[in-house]
Amino acid sequence: MELLFLENPNPMLIYDRDDLSIVDINPSALKLYGYTKEEFLKLTIRDLRPESEIEKLEQELDKHEKGFNDAGIVSHLRKDGTPVHVRILSSPVKNGDSNLRLVLAQNVTEYVDAKERLENEKELLTAVTQNLPGTFYVINQEGKTLRWNKNLETITGYSSQEIAKSSAFRYFDPKDHPKIKKAIAEGFKTGKAELKTNLITKNGDRIPFYFSASTSTLYGEPYLIGLGIDISKQHKAQEQLLQQKMLLDAITQQSESIIFVKDVDGPYKLVNEKFKQDLGFTGQQVIGKTDRNLFEPELAKQLIEDDTQVLESRTAKRFEEIIPTVDGSKTYYTVKYPLLDIPGYENSICGIATDITELKEAEGKLEELYEKEKREREQLQLINSRLQFLSRINTIFLEAGNTAAETLEKVAAVMVEEIADLCSFDLLIDDQLQRVVTRHRDKKKEEIAQRLHETNPDMFYSSSFLSEVLSSKKQVFIPEISDQLIDEYLTQPELADQVEALEIESVLIKPLLVQDREIGTMTLLLSGEQTEWVEDASILLDELAYKIALATDHLLVNEELSKLNETLEKKVEERTEMLEKANKELESFSYSVSHDLRAPLRAIDGYSSLLLEDYYDKLDEDGKEFLSILNDESKRMGELIDDLLSFSRMSRLSKSAARFSMKYLVNECVKEAKAVFPDTDPVIEVEDLPEVEADSRLIKQVWLNLLNNALKYCEPGKDPEIHIRSEHDKENQVYIFSIEDKGVGFDMKYADKLFGVFQRLHSDDEFEGTGIGLALVCRIINRHNGKTWADSTPGEGTTIYFSLPADIN
Repeated sequence: MELLFLENPNPMLIYDRDDLSIVDINPSALKLYGYTKEEFLKLTIRDLRPESEIEKLEQELDKHEKGFNDAGIVSHLRKDGTPVHVRILSSPVKNGDSNLRLVLAQNVTEYVDAKERLENEKELLTAVTQNLPGTFYVINQEGKTLRWNKNLETITGYSSQEIAKSSAFRYFDPKDHPKIKKAIAEGFKTGKAELKTNLITKNGDRIPFYFSASTSTLYGEPYLIGLGIDISKQHKAQEQLLQQKMLLDAITQQSESIIFVKDVDGPYKLVNEKFKQDLGFTGQQVIGKTDRNLFEPELAKQLIEDDTQVLESRTAKRFEEIIPTVDGSKTYYTVKYPLLDIPGYENSICGIATDITELKEAEGKLEELYEKEKREREQLQLINSRLQFLSRINTIFLEAGNTAAETLEKVAAVMVEEIADLCSFDLLIDDQLQRVVTRHRDKKKEEIAQRLHETNPDMFYSSSFLSEVLSSKKQVFIPEISDQLIDEYLTQPELADQVEALEIESVLIKPLLVQDREIGTMTLLLSGEQTEWVEDASILLDELAYKIALATDHLLVNEELSKLNETLEKKVEERTEMLEKANKELESFSYSVSHDLRAPLRAIDGYSSLLLEDYYDKLDEDGKEFLSILNDESKRMGELIDDLLSFSRMSRLSKSAARFSMKYLVNECVKEAKAVFPDTDPVIEVEDLPEVEADSRLIKQVWLNLLNNALKYCEPGKDPEIHIRSEHDKENQVYIFSIEDKGVGFDMKYADKLFGVFQRLHSDDEFEGTGIGLALVCRIINRHNGKTWADSTPGEGTTIYFSLPADIN
């Protein structure tokens, strides 16, 4: 028995129950507690307990009276004051009248420490999962949710009790269940699974989610552990070039993002596989090492400063960090948050870093696009300024009561304000060029220019160049004026100082032409950016020169008219005729051709009809067919001529506007149109139509043409269905009328031809017609300041629209 006491590897002692003094101790106890035997025998068992456990000791001593006792795990103090966890087993010792008790104190310090570490790690894992940016979940093979984080409750709207009682399939559309089951099965088979689908919340909202998971084992049973990330923003922003990889659980070490836990300026406590893969480290190289051990000093310093911000603020923070990896430097978007109130991790942070290198590259490209857009916007602003410049010039032309010289004076003032240092105009009057305007933005230089023109008419901006421009009818542009050129045209050297004072850098002289007829010239003296402006705006300047020529010519004609009375009347008519020549030639041609062709067509029609009546039996079959075709085509030609005459006559008809009921007019037209097609039984629905102010004769022609078209182009074998309606476009102050049929329709790629003269979208074999009807509709509506357009689908029908002003004024 004594040998068992002395050789026992577990600490043992004997104490007197009466005074609690220690009466014997074995070597294992001496080793554990650090006392000598003499020191130990001076102690009581109370001396081994911390002050906080004395009350607990008294309770244990009461139990010792009952024989053998297992007091469980308690804390003892070593000689140096450090605690040690021991399991106390005690039993009474029979030794005469002594009240002794044998105590075995099994050292379980490592067990208790390991248990505490396990609890701390469990709390750490809980904190990590609860702070993951998504839903954390653990499911079994049947799809039952075993573990989850708070995000799953928040996002789905289900309580923890509801989640615990239901299957994970509850959160998905039944039609998605097969692919979800397949993904789960794939996960248990291969160890990994991922899926993109819609998560359905308790209130029915659908949220696009990306789920990823990997397998693990819990109590001998396989399960899937993973994350779900809301990707709805990526769905709404298609231009976003980067799709972030979703996180997997830190335990499985399969996350597509880097996850780590570390102390500030201290060692890394946890890193996942992605950390090691990207940065090229093994676990032994990282765990227990600091940023200073792993990275260059400057980078390590920055990382520690970022971590310190997180701990000091006690809140999550986000950083962009450029980290060297095995594939070169990459940019990471890192979310760091403190692990608060977790024993052992009070000064630790958890970080989740996502590679956004491609996103940053895309941002760089976006920056390039922004710069391009900026340049284009500046170009548009330049164009806008030019249009405003033209608008100012046009405003001058529209002013009444000005002479040509007064108008050109105002134009020159705008020119020197906007685009030139000097602007002068020379007009061809009585076959001689005469200077009418000289303007400079500097009045002193304007006087110098006027004096130079008077004293040296052969100077480069005067008669010689002007004559060349007029004779060639082409502009002269000298982008750089050399001293040699000045000497060549300056006949009086003493004026050189005055020429130099003008600081001329370049010259532009443009002819002023109206229908290739010379009116005069415009001279611009330019400097600096003005030269670049002129080179870049050649088309604008051509248009400007034409407008100036046209306006000047008009003003000169008016001035001449005021002096020449009856003679001027004729010239005004000539000028007006020249301006309207294109339209009148077309109208005159149509009218003349129509009249000139009518007589020979009557002869062809008449003689062909006589041949058919008198000589029909003498003709062979080909002759009969040819003669019939000739007779039919001559009649069709007559119809074309009649329509062409109607079309030409339309522009000459006066328009007499009056207020009338459109519905009454349409109903009258419906009656007339039905009479033209007696073999059909059309269904024509006319909705309420407003009163309008227009020429009722012309508008009636519009409705008759549109109704005839709708009835004519109905689907063969079916009675036509026609719907007439209107709507009030208050924003544009117009009534929009429409006529819809269920006929054969047409391809909208030919819509631009629909309202043209003689334009037909169907052959004569299908539908008869000349192609004038809709052109006439378009012209009538145009005369009423309205518009015409159409919408059609082949085989389904056509809707023709036209608008008329709603304002009776």
